[in-house]
Amino acid sequence: MRKTDKPIIALTAVLILILTAALLIKAAPTSTPNAAPEQREGSDIPSPTSSIINQKSEISPPSTTLAPNAVRGVNYAHIHRNNKGYGSDASKRELTNLQNLGIDWIAITPFGYQSSADQNQIAGYDPNQPLSAFTTTPPPFSPVARDRSPSPLHQSALTHQTSPRPSSTSALSTHTSALTPRPGQDRSLTDRHLAEQVAAAHRLGVKVLIKPHIWSRDFWNGDAWHGTIEQNSPKDHESWRKSYLRFILHHAQLAQDTNAEALCIGTELISQTTHHPDDWLTLIREVKKIYSGKLTYAAHWDQEFQAITFWDQLDAIGISAYFPLDAPDNATVKQLVDAWQPHKKRIEAAHTLYNKPVVFLEIGYRPATGTYRQPWLDRGGQPDPIAQARAYEALFQTYADEPWWHGLFIWKVFTDAQRSDHHGTGPGYSFRNQPAEQVIQQWFRQP
Repeated sequence: MRKTDKPIIALTAVLILILTAALLIKAAPTSTPNAAPEQREGSDIPSPTSSIINQKSEISPPSTTLAPNAVRGVNYAHIHRNNKGYGSDASKRELTNLQNLGIDWIAITPFGYQSSADQNQIAGYDPNQPLSAFTTTPPPFSPVARDRSPSPLHQSALTHQTSPRPSSTSALSTHTSALTPRPGQDRSLTDRHLAEQVAAAHRLGVKVLIKPHIWSRDFWNGDAWHGTIEQNSPKDHESWRKSYLRFILHHAQLAQDTNAEALCIGTELISQTTHHPDDWLTLIREVKKIYSGKLTYAAHWDQEFQAITFWDQLDAIGISAYFPLDAPDNATVKQLVDAWQPHKKRIEAAHTLYNKPVVFLEIGYRPATGTYRQPWLDRGGQPDPIAQARAYEALFQTYADEPWWHGLFIWKVFTDAQRSDHHGTGPGYSFRNQPAEQVIQQWFRQP
């Protein structure tokens, strides 16, 4: 080969490579049918490495962050193991992580236990003991009991508070009842654990809702749940009513002593609120005698929140907002927003009737297919983190601009994120380290 032929051959090879590459690009499809949902053409949820708010969406919401005073909260679940639950170092680390996401409220959930759904009392809360046994704390226990006057914050909604109330646990260690659970209660969750968690939140500027729950062995297999707690006779009901009153008053006193900003007086006790409404008026009157913070109740989404008649005695209408959205798998954000509209009308009607703000005290979605159709289910479906992200985006787009909607507590985050990613064999409700976390952080940022 002649020396002068080498440049010509090299140039020809380069031209062939360029032409081949151009043909391959032209022939390539614009989308891949089997690509992940966040990579498909037309998806309104981006990949986890980009922001949903900054990407072109099917609808353009007026706002992309919640109002400044809206509750940006989570239900903060206790892990029932030493050094993993409320007040632990693990919990303090996770709470700092949550604050960095924009969370400024937590709901902590002490439990009352009863052996069956029709039991006539809650373990450790004897209905025959005087109320003073549950509402009078010895001086060593009460670190901030110096001021029992009604707080001016009690005259407005949960969300109008600008800073956490002061908190202290310095004197708790000298009072035995703060360290010892009541008979039948959880040894990993004493009053001191609760008080330390409130104090840890306050040190970070995070506000606290104390939200007691009832639990029974009957709930494990699904035969009963909070909404079906009912006694078999008027006598047994009266015993349970007195026991439950003492259970709530005990936590009202704890809320007052720790300066927790709000107290929830019950969670989804449908049979009790609908069949015995006068009991709740009595309970509210007794609570207000000892607690000066905000009061609410967590009503079930189906009918209870509309049936309750005592909202006028509370500061906010609280809803466990697991409303089912009639939308298919792979529903877009717009489809989910549209599916919210019938429920939104019902919620706004309750607000209008009582002129009270609405707070979603529970709402959560799992990273699973169709999670928004039956969001109360804690298992089932195939892993689908994009469905979870879309569900939260649709929620915020639906309610963020409504002046009567004052925020939410997401269900749920555990005190140690490393031990809470799954429920049984399926994904739990946690949004941590999922695409939904970016959606929540975007909406929770302060404007």
